[in-house]
Order: sequence, then C-alpha cells, then structure tokens
Amino acid sequence: MKRNYLLLLVFLLSFTCSVFVRYDQITTKIGCEEQTYILTLKTVEIWRQQGFANCHFTPMWTYENEGDKFFAYYKRLEDENGNNYYISFPPLAFWFAYFVMIPFEIADGKLVLQIINILLHFISALIVYFISKHFLDKSKTTFSPVALTPFLVYLFMPVNMYLHTDIFFPEMISQLFFLLALYYVLKIFKDPVSGVKKFQNYFFLIMFLFVLTEWIALFFFAVLAVVLFRSRKYIIYKKFILVCFLVIGFALTLILLIYGSVNGIQNLAEAMGMRFLERSGFFGEKYSSMGVNIFSISSIKVMFLNIHKALWGWGYIIFFAGIISLFFNKGKLISLIKNNKKILILSSLPVLLYFVVLFNANALHFLLMARLSIPLALFSALVVESIDRAFMQRKLVLLFLSVGLVLSIYFYRKHLTKDVDSFKIDMLANVISERAGDDESVFVITHISCMEAEKYLTFKSKRNIIAVDNIQAADSLMKVLNKENAIVFIQDSIDAEIRPVLIRN
Repeated sequence: MKRNYLLLLVFLLSFTCSVFVRYDQITTKIGCEEQTYILTLKTVEIWRQQGFANCHFTPMWTYENEGDKFFAYYKRLEDENGNNYYISFPPLAFWFAYFVMIPFEIADGKLVLQIINILLHFISALIVYFISKHFLDKSKTTFSPVALTPFLVYLFMPVNMYLHTDIFFPEMISQLFFLLALYYVLKIFKDPVSGVKKFQNYFFLIMFLFVLTEWIALFFFAVLAVVLFRSRKYIIYKKFILVCFLVIGFALTLILLIYGSVNGIQNLAEAMGMRFLERSGFFGEKYSSMGVNIFSISSIKVMFLNIHKALWGWGYIIFFAGIISLFFNKGKLISLIKNNKKILILSSLPVLLYFVVLFNANALHFLLMARLSIPLALFSALVVESIDRAFMQRKLVLLFLSVGLVLSIYFYRKHLTKDVDSFKIDMLANVISERAGDDESVFVITHISCMEAEKYLTFKSKRNIIAVDNIQAADSLMKVLNKENAIVFIQDSIDAEIRPVLIRN
C-alpha cells in the first residue's frame, strides 16, 4: 500500500514539475505562428456558425461572406459554393475539439485545448509506464522503479512538451491511440489464446479511432499484420487480423463517405492525390511543398536537423547509457532486446515508414518527430533493466539520466518556448474586419514577421485572406479567381500606417 502511494506521489510530482517547466506557455493568447490552434479553433468557429452537419462533418475553412467564397490562400477540396475544406487528416481530432469546446467561448479556446492536451500528455506517459512494466514482466509487482525511467523520458522529452503544449492537431491525439494500441497488443502477445478473447474488442475500438485520427495508424496495422503473419502462432491470430482489417476498412470507408459528400469522390481523389504528391517528397521539387523532396541533399539535411532537435537531451543520453550497458552487460541487454523485439519493432517501424513515405511532411514539421519518443522511451527501460547492481554502473547510468533530464528541460526552455506579442498583427486584423466589405475579397501586403501571416489574419479578422507581394499580383489573382471586387491592405513596414486600396475587375 505504501508503495502505491509512493508511486502516485512520484507521478503527480513529476507531472507538476513538467507543467511548471512550461507554465508561461499556458495562456489564452495565440501567437501568430501557432497554426494548429488557429486552424483547429477556426474549424470549431465555422462549424458553430454554419452548422456541423452543413459542413459535412469536415473541417471547413471558409467564412460566410460573399467575398470569401472561391477565395482560399491554399485550395484543398472546394465545394460548389466556393467553400474550402481541409482533408489532409481524418476528422476525429477536429470533432473532439468541437465537442469539448461546446461550453466555452472561442476566445478561451486555446487555454481549454491546452489543458486537455497537457492532461493527454500525462495519460500517455502513464501508458508508457504500464507498457514498460508489462514487457519487463513486472506486472505482478505494484511498483517498478525501472519503468519510471521511460515514464520520465516521455514526460520530459522536449518535443513531447512542445507537442502537448503548443500543438492541438491530429498528431497529439494519435500519439495516445498509438500507445494504447501497443499496450493491448502486448497483452495479446503475452497470452495469445486468452489475450485475443479478452482484449481484441478494446483493440478493434482503438484501431477504429486511430484510423479516424491519423494516417500512421495504417502503417501500424501493416507492421502488426506482418509481425503476426510471421509468428509461429499465426493460426491463433488469423481471425484477429481479418477482423482488424475489416475494422480499418470500415473506418476508411467512413472517412471517404464523409469527405466525398463535400463534392463527390472524384474531386476528393484529386484533392487527396495532390496532397500526397506534396507531402511525400518522392515526385521532385516541382510537386513538393516548399520544394522539399527526398532526392535533395539539403532536404535530407532539414529532416535530420529535425531528428537532431527531437533527440536533444534525453535521446542522446539514452544512446550513451545504452553504450555503457553494452560495454558492461552486453549479453543481458541483447537478450532483453531479443525477448522484446516485437514491441520494439511495432513502436519504431511504423514511425520509420511514416518518415519515408511522407518525407516532405516530416522534414517540414518538427512536431511529427514526437513519435520518436515512443521507441526511445521503451528502449530506455531495457537499458536500465540491463544494468547490474554494481555500484559504479548504477551511479554512472543515474548520472547520465539526470543529465538527460536537465538538458531536456534546458533545451525546451531555450529553444521551444516563445513570448506571444501579436499587437501589430492584431491591429492589422482589426482594420481588415472593420474596413473590408462583405462582397470584397481581401488581400494583404505586410512586412510583419510571421510565417504565413494570412492564417492568423484570417482567424482574427473572420475574413479569408491571401497574402501577396504587390498590387499587380493581387490584380492578377482577381482575374484568375474571377473576383469582381477586392480590397488590398498595404503595410509597407511594421510601423507604417495601414492603407486600404480598392481594386475592381
């Protein structure tokens, strides 16, 4: 009983410490580059205004004004009325945000979603603890000091603190489903006959929700199917694999029916095909977002810089601790890896496949590196378990892990936190909302330092906005988009007066 209270105390103190590390990042204020909160809350807001069902249960990013129709800074899937829909991910994360936000105002949305996100971080870290405890065969004991290491690794990895504080998008919810799927697969592996009977329904539900959240679920199932197919107990798993395949097929069919209801399956296929071309990086610079592609040395460098950022602190320290363990306890560590190779493969190979198949997306988006924390945390449990009771070995590994914790916190505070100062861009958004007519399409020419400022300005002004470099570009786009009336808001410098210029086609 005392050990249970001690464990609970350790969990709560660790979580409290992780919250304290990022306390100043938890706020209602949205920074101009916090695109995931901007886009999620914009989705919720538009669903409230235009109706959840009227928007086909699909993230829709077009406001109701006449000038906003057929006018998107990035056209994804467009319906016959000129509304732009986001289909890069399945919809579950947006549905979740919509329903949890029902009692709250949009103005408080970031804080509400952040609190939920941080709680999800804690729950995910707890699942990591129980996964580690289970595959180390310590399930019969109430307390496992070894399993605390992966718990702390997952909780304090800089990329995870960033993911669960600054991001609210499908990736952070999919991380939870990924871990739950691993947990139940591990239970099934431990006792295939009774495990399949006891836990398969939980697993099927998790996989259904996983597929409705993020595409990495498909990579996870593909790897799982191969692992089970190659198992000596394949006969036991045969029906399990078939039912799981049907569950995933049902989830994918549901996504296609929902997204296809926007403007037909053919238009959906074209839109999703274009997004795959851009996000894969396998089709050269021309078809890749921002020119990043797998055949470019500079693009590969960008990818490895993201991986390096994700491994900073805990990641490299765990590798060093693993080297120490190989030096002193090679046989024991290799034996542990062999005995747990299935769970290591299932936690790492889907991530590697995702990195390769969607190279462009992973190279451009640091938040996707958070998935590395899962195999890394589980490997840390094996490293600590392999250490003998020798005083010097334990002290050395404890030193390494303590340094890893300190470096992780330092890196997060130094490189992944920010001060939100949106005064200048908010002034521009206010002017736009006040001066732009309902029938006018809105362009901006601004030198405010903000990556893709039009996303923030769109959310704040409640007008769909396209950023251009000059009046000529705006005039040319008007003709291409067949718009009759437009207004360009020009801000020549950060402190310059905002000048609205009307354009008629």
